[in-house]
Amino acid sequence: MDILINEPDGFPQECLALLAAGHNVYLATSPYPARTIDAVFIRLRDRIAADFHQRHPQLKFVISPTTGLNHIDLKYFKECGVKVISLKGHTEFLASVHATAEHTLALTLCLIRKLPDALTSVRSGKWIRDPFKGRELFGKTVF
Repeated sequence: MDILINEPDGFPQECLALLAAGHNVYLATSPYPARTIDAVFIRLRDRIAADFHQRHPQLKFVISPTTGLNHIDLKYFKECGVKVISLKGHTEFLASVHATAEHTLALTLCLIRKLPDALTSVRSGKWIRDPFKGRELFGKTVF
């Protein structure tokens, strides 16, 4: 089986080794035989739909280690008989994943303190504090 790792940055080396033990594994960052790809691992960077399938006509599996699938044209691949394998519906492992909550908190603080607008202002060569004073969380409930 020919397997394409569509987003190889950060793809676990242990997984690559396991896959390569029994299959031909290609990284999208290097030339590969598109017409022979049977399976693709895709994360969240790219949307995958008919145009991808047209370049990879032998495709049988789309594999995404994600719980959300809005980056995959599920209807299209179902109609074509391409099986989509993902973590959708498997959420018990998320109890030990803290990065999403931490990222949400960081973004919330950025918005409350008006950091995106302040950064834009500073990058344009200005230093005007008053419009970007923001609010404090002290004494407030966040839910």
